[in-house]
Amino acid sequence: MAGRLFEGDDTTVYDVAKLMPDVMYYAKERNGDPTHPLCDIFFRTKKNEVVLVDVTGGGDRMAAQKETVLRKFIDTAKMESSEVVFRGVVLAPFAELASTSDDSVTVVRGADARQHLGGLCQIFRDAG
Repeated sequence: MAGRLFEGDDTTVYDVAKLMPDVMYYAKERNGDPTHPLCDIFFRTKKNEVVLVDVTGGGDRMAAQKETVLRKFIDTAKMESSEVVFRGVVLAPFAELASTSDDSVTVVRGADARQHLGGLCQIFRDAG
């Protein structure tokens, strides 16, 4: 379902109250809406977690940059509100380093990311 977590391109202005649990949203952008400032896909769980998923076509450097941005947002949100717990995921199918994970952000790289993006596997046929 198309939706907006952030009202514009400012990550400090967001509204999780309108997110229905267990519904996956993709960022409604373009056609007059700004591009997403943080994630491509997001969803709220019944456990009151909001998971932010950012997919990158870049390599290890871009995956690290996206991880840093997600982590900064999550750390700031933790200090500002206890309404929900934010978690981040970066899917980086062209990155080569090993996947990493902690309590805040998971970075899934290479073949692992391509497996999670299975419906798009035809794009990655030559990528291994």
